[in-house]
Amino acid sequence: MFDAVKTKNEIVEFIRDYYKKANAKGAILGISGGKDSGVVAALMVEALGKENVYGISMPTEITSDLSKNDAKILADNLGINFIEVPILNEVKIFKTEL
Repeated sequence: MFDAVKTKNEIVEFIRDYYKKANAKGAILGISGGKDSGVVAALMVEALGKENVYGISMPTEITSDLSKNDAKILADNLGINFIEVPILNEVKIFKTEL
C-alpha cells in the first residue's frame, strides 16, 4: 500500500541530507505559484526551514498577472524570502543570439 506520509518524510530527509552533504544552507527556487513549484517550495521549507528558502519569480512578456500574484502569495504563505526579477531583456538577447 502507498504510504504518502512516509514518502513525503523520506523526500524531506533526502533533501535535508543532500544539502548537509553539500554544505549548503539554503536554496533559491524559481516559483510561479503553480502546483509544481508550490510542492517543491513546501518540501524545501520543511527540509531547510523557511528562513533558508528564497523564491524568485522571473516573469517575461507572456507571464500573466495571475501567475505573478500566485508566486507572491505562495512565498507569503510559506513565509519565504521572495523577489521578482523580470527577465524580458535576457529572453530577447537569448532569442537574438540563437
